[in-house]
Amino acid sequence: MIVRAILHVLLRICRKGGSEMKKVAIVGFGFMGRTHYGAWKKCRGARVVAICDANLSQLTARVQGNIKGAADNTAIPKSIRVFDNFLKMLETGGFDIVDITLPTLLHPKMTIAALKAGYHVLCEKPMALDLKDCDRMLVAAK
Repeated sequence: MIVRAILHVLLRICRKGGSEMKKVAIVGFGFMGRTHYGAWKKCRGARVVAICDANLSQLTARVQGNIKGAADNTAIPKSIRVFDNFLKMLETGGFDIVDITLPTLLHPKMTIAALKAGYHVLCEKPMALDLKDCDRMLVAAK
């Protein structure tokens, strides 16, 4: 429920320029990535168009986490582009929002890269492991 509420807030922020469908790329497709995938599928006004995971076997793995029933273990439609290289995904584009659901250690690097590439970013909590990295992420977002 919290994830869905966060996604709706992000959509409102992104809609400032119009009411067109927002396209989402999810980075990291373990338990949290699949949880976000299920939440995005329920959001009117958004559509997942790309998934990136360095371990492509994650796309077919059934995951289970600490929130029973939260992960969406349905098959990924062929219409969703799949990447195993984050920078290649950013370069290819075709989406508005990058949803980062990776381990916390990777949040700063991936968030800053996506922001510098001009995308809106939703970063899973915690934002980073230390205040210095949080500050770097905030500077990149301005």
